[in-house]
Amino acid sequence: MKHHRPGTTPRTAFQPERNGKTGGWDTGYNPANPVSFDPMHSSPMNKILILCLSLLMAIGAALPSYGQCNPDILPPSMVCVAELEVNLDANQMVTIEATYLDAGCYDNCTGPDDLLFRVEAGFGSQDPPVTSSVTFGIQDVGLQALTLWAIDESGNANPCWTEVLVKNKCNGNNPIPVCNDHIEVVIEFGASATITPDDILEGSGYCYEDYLRSWILLPHNRPPSS
Repeated sequence: MKHHRPGTTPRTAFQPERNGKTGGWDTGYNPANPVSFDPMHSSPMNKILILCLSLLMAIGAALPSYGQCNPDILPPSMVCVAELEVNLDANQMVTIEATYLDAGCYDNCTGPDDLLFRVEAGFGSQDPPVTSSVTFGIQDVGLQALTLWAIDESGNANPCWTEVLVKNKCNGNNPIPVCNDHIEVVIEFGASATITPDDILEGSGYCYEDYLRSWILLPHNRPPSS
């Protein structure tokens, strides 16, 4: 067992002995309580080191994806809308935008609002197309395959596939709708009421997809939201 000289403090990992005296940096280490460490009472040099480490940790937390985004080699993760149904309009045509098929695509580096979407009919090619919409006509009534592509800011692209049911509900005949003259709805405090297209139209048989939206009436004379 080693003995220390009388009047001196035993050497520790934080206090090397030099010329009979303890030397080195004052780290705030307390020999009576080895697990304690008070950075506020440490030396100025240690405070600077602690501050630098804190800044580096903060920067690392704020930029968690810097390493994987420089360079970004991963394509977006794809989530396509399923069971989409569309109806031909009066001209017996319907256009589907690429964004209609996005059900939550995301990327490790590019934000959702900055993803670029492309779409093509069928099960797609090896590379994304330049088209951002697809138009179907009377000859396309039935189930159709679509390929949605998402492209991130680094040019990485990934597809997903879905199907859309093209319907000809109106058979090219879209009559001009006639609305009821007056509808009165009483809404009690804290309650709400829903008005459907059938409540507004005189008669029936209209193609709702082409003309109508439903409203929810809110209490206290608040305007309806469509």
